[in-house]
Amino acid sequence: VQTMVYLITDMERFQPKRKKAKVQRRTFRLLGIKSTTPEELFSRKIDAGEFEEALQLAQMYNLDSDRVYQSQWRNSPVSEETISAYLSKISKKRWVFEECHERVPDTLAAAKRLIEFGLKITSIQALADLALDGSDEDDGETNKDEVSYKELIKNGEELPSSPAEKL
Repeated sequence: VQTMVYLITDMERFQPKRKKAKVQRRTFRLLGIKSTTPEELFSRKIDAGEFEEALQLAQMYNLDSDRVYQSQWRNSPVSEETISAYLSKISKKRWVFEECHERVPDTLAAAKRLIEFGLKITSIQALADLALDGSDEDDGETNKDEVSYKELIKNGEELPSSPAEKL
């Protein structure tokens, strides 16, 4: 009411009291800045389980995306989905073969799929590619009982034409 009277009469005694302005004040402090390399950030993303961001970093900075898929594979149960989503995307075939050989699935169906996938990557052509490919580094461990594909070719021994004939 007092405001209306002031607007009509323009007399100072009817002027309403001014409201105090509320001021909010916030203080932010920067505690530190740390520079990091793309490789360090990539490793942290993998360790934190942020696989999509790690894959984006790998693509952006030309890093090894196999590390992402290997981590996802190790942290997932064996199934047809995980074989096709993770294991099949890994380019290091020797590592994939070792996983097919060492990993023990929870179910019979998963074991069958893993064996089938392992047999698929161990065709004669795939073995030849593994033997001739220098990109898969050996870990230095050798078994004296194992014979390499190159040695078999040198000795002229007959090789089965398909993985099923090995059995």
